[in-house]
Amino acid sequence: PDLILILHAILQILSLTALFYSLNEGRIVGWHIFWVAVSTGVHSGSSSLIIAHEMIHRKKKHWQMLGKMLLFSVSNVYFYVDHLRVHHKWVGTERDPATAKYGESLYAFFLRSTFGQIASAWKVEVNRLKSEKSNPYGFRNYVLTNTLLLLMFYISLVVLLGKIALLVFLLQSLVANFLLEYTNYIEHYGLTRNEKERVNETHSWQTDKVISRFILIDLSRHSDHHF
Repeated sequence: PDLILILHAILQILSLTALFYSLNEGRIVGWHIFWVAVSTGVHSGSSSLIIAHEMIHRKKKHWQMLGKMLLFSVSNVYFYVDHLRVHHKWVGTERDPATAKYGESLYAFFLRSTFGQIASAWKVEVNRLKSEKSNPYGFRNYVLTNTLLLLMFYISLVVLLGKIALLVFLLQSLVANFLLEYTNYIEHYGLTRNEKERVNETHSWQTDKVISRFILIDLSRHSDHHF
């Protein structure tokens, strides 16, 4: 199982490298650029975000670092903080932006969840550093540091490969993160609990279908994951 995770991480790096190389060499032109960005985003949604989710839940630092790298590859600077310290604590309550409300559309949820997770991750990091008597707006702030690194990466893309490369990277990031929120939408749609109620198996949707378990690395067995 560990080998499968590592291979996914390697393939994610190779996929983006091949994308940038092909753009730089002029091998992809016209509308092919758009579809390559979309298809890369679909790949990133599975070989990056799903794998990163597994890795950041592990205790050992090297797994967490690899997971953070995969999140960075899709411009995600908030999931590591929000998922572990907000989603798992407050799933099914109003405090969790990643829980879809009953009757809420996928697209409305995507916007609310994404911006909500960014805001909650920032708040959690600021409060953590304040409690540790550290500068909440310094380089120990995970969200701030990764946002700055991401901006530097964007600038480097423009300087080295041009604006098209940046737009392609942003589009693949958007597609990948949309798939992440699509998964969140399915996993918790309409399931609520009282904040004082302990999380149990009824607060997540689950499927044991082989195709879902294979593609999502068993993430579809979500009730047990939260329990």
